Amino acid sequence: MRRTFLAFVLLALGMTAAATAASPTEFKAQFRDSECTTHDLCGSGLVEGYGHASTTLDITGAVFDPATGCLINVTAVRDVELVDDPSSTLTLALTDGVIFGNKGSATFTISAATGLFAGLVVLPGTVRATLIPGVPADTAQYRATIAP
Repeated sequence: MRRTFLAFVLLALGMTAAATAASPTEFKAQFRDSECTTHDLCGSGLVEGYGHASTTLDITGAVFDPATGCLINVTAVRDVELVDDPSSTLTLALTDGVIFGNKGSATFTISAATGLFAGLVVLPGTVRATLIPGVPADTAQYRATIAP
């Protein structure tokens, strides 16, 4: 009886883990960035379903809003390259960004893709970033629905 219960619990946990994994209709990526000399930020992370990646981020525009103390209308470009396949690259175009305190958000689309990413198209997705106070560094999560 105890073995049957344990097997049931393990099966249920396995099913829950499978249900929360990225599906073929979801694009998910996480990056951790820090200061570098060639771009605004450089980092590494994971593009779920594709593998580990190196990345750079360049802010291309922003407006300071004195009424809120926020940066608004932030735009940026993130370039992503798979570590195990440098011919597989993504360029993510970020728009409609807001940075307030140590939090940031934006929308993104894929503006270019090569290699394993070729043909990948997403509906406008979301970016959530947490900036690390006092240093030019962040962690960012990207989520989108893959277009049919």
